[in-house]
Amino acid sequence: MAFDTDPIEAEAAIVIDGDAPVTEAAVQGEEGEAGWYIYDVTVSLDATDESSGVGLTEYMVNGSEWSTYVDQFGLSDDGIHTLEYRSADIAGNLESTWSTTVKVDRTAPALTIGLEDGAVLDRILHHGITVNVKGESYRLQARKRAGVPYPPPAKEVGKAK
Repeated sequence: MAFDTDPIEAEAAIVIDGDAPVTEAAVQGEEGEAGWYIYDVTVSLDATDESSGVGLTEYMVNGSEWSTYVDQFGLSDDGIHTLEYRSADIAGNLESTWSTTVKVDRTAPALTIGLEDGAVLDRILHHGITVNVKGESYRLQARKRAGVPYPPPAKEVGKAK
């Protein structure tokens, strides 16, 4: 058996990757006041690496365990959520952990006024009490002037026709 002993010429490029990838988070949803989202939100992460390529992106919400990012995910629980995320490239460079806050409040505000005494209701209707809710005024007296009964008449439920 004979071996080829001719020299083989080859070129190889050596790429030294010392830079970690960069990850950006995008939060999508309907934003209300003061940075609060009023419906479910969707979070997507986008990582880029110019040298060896992105190997892994992971995230955690509210200090939970790290999860591998595969596709966008939702946040629907009311509250202030802390989202942390990071990526590593194929060469093993791990970027610093990024953090952002996502505030979700899907619960509509509720206002309950209890009236235990007919005199209190009479006073409200005849003396123009103003109730301010989020900067808008509602006058109970205006209902009376418009001919709208207060309290509204009771509806019969389940009555056969």
